Amino acid sequence: MQAGLCPLEDWDQALDFLKALGISRSHLKKHLSSAQLKKSLRAKAELDFSLDVLNPGLISPEYSSQQPKIIDENDDFIIIHKPENVHGHALNYLEQDNILCWLRSIGYGKYLNVALAQHERGLLYRLDQATSGVLLYVKREDLWNDLRARFHQVAHLKRYIVVLDEKPVKEGLLNAWFDLTGKKVKASEIHKAQWVEGSMFVRTIREDARGVVVAVDLAHGHRHQIRSHFAMFGTPIRGDKFYNGKEAERLFLHAYQYKIENLINAKDVNLGFGSDFLDLDSDLEMLGDHSGIIHGR
Repeated sequence: MQAGLCPLEDWDQALDFLKALGISRSHLKKHLSSAQLKKSLRAKAELDFSLDVLNPGLISPEYSSQQPKIIDENDDFIIIHKPENVHGHALNYLEQDNILCWLRSIGYGKYLNVALAQHERGLLYRLDQATSGVLLYVKREDLWNDLRARFHQVAHLKRYIVVLDEKPVKEGLLNAWFDLTGKKVKASEIHKAQWVEGSMFVRTIREDARGVVVAVDLAHGHRHQIRSHFAMFGTPIRGDKFYNGKEAERLFLHAYQYKIENLINAKDVNLGFGSDFLDLDSDLEMLGDHSGIIHGR
């Protein structure tokens, strides 16, 4: 997408003109060539620039993907249902398939001033694009700073629901080490130098012809941790083709519940797993609100 500009006076270099609009040199060098930046500009000459160049650090007011939903809201938090295949945040102004654009599009733009230096703004944590589930947006900068600084201590419960095509090889508290350096995360039960540790507590809550439904409580929260951990055991999550899972209409991974100290206990009961799994409510309630992970481990 392009936008037209018209300088009112001559400029020796386009760089100086764009810097006068408040756009940083570093941002301009990422998006325009040296020749473009050094080009002289004539007064009243019409110029076209990408909206991404002209709106550094801003969130588009346009949203174009599945519709998220506000589950609940109070003075400090917005509890959001994120559908599968929707990003949490944008990396540039042109990306419109993310929760932040959606918030701005529904009139919540004033809250996007939280944590301006971060791509995620006030989102307290990340979810993979393919993962559905509950997201927490913090409305206040001071609260966001405090919770992010202590997140491992204050996140008393991080619970996910997954569907497998086979019963998990192991249950209970499972530790592994993860290599996060590539696009595909590697997992190992054996400690390896430079790999990071991660733990999860696994419980099967249903096993029948429809699949194996498993609750996972996380101790840490590394990228693709749950996906790579199950793949390591040879039981990848249904629909997780990236980790050699069987093809399905979606990745069957859902962030079901996040409990942050005594501040908020957020749940997203809209799993979106289709009609086969619409009667899971009683099974999920039986799990309670206590993690299988020792708090602060």
